[in-house]
Amino acid sequence: PWALLKRVSGIGDGQDYKFNQPVYLFYSNKTKENTAYHEHLKSIEIPNYKYVPVFTNTQSRIGKDILIKELKELDNCDYYLVGTNAFIKSMQHLLHSNNIKKENIKTDDFG
Repeated sequence: PWALLKRVSGIGDGQDYKFNQPVYLFYSNKTKENTAYHEHLKSIEIPNYKYVPVFTNTQSRIGKDILIKELKELDNCDYYLVGTNAFIKSMQHLLHSNNIKKENIKTDDFG
């Protein structure tokens, strides 16, 4: 997720950044202890950025309910999905079944 955030925002090149639109980073792991960069991602203070950790040992997986809770609505968003092939397919299905256009979904499959 840190590489993704750096790529999206340019963080790390010595400049101050802010996002023009809200950026939500939903980061799913089994436990907080297994979550790489959790404390760092939680501590980032950039306008319009929100870190949303999801710990599947105590919470449901990322789904429509958590997306609606945080985003309020699913349309008018661009989605960048990063994860296993199974995760990406599941999220694509969720988004497509909620009328999110294919051009609003980008993916990075790491296996």
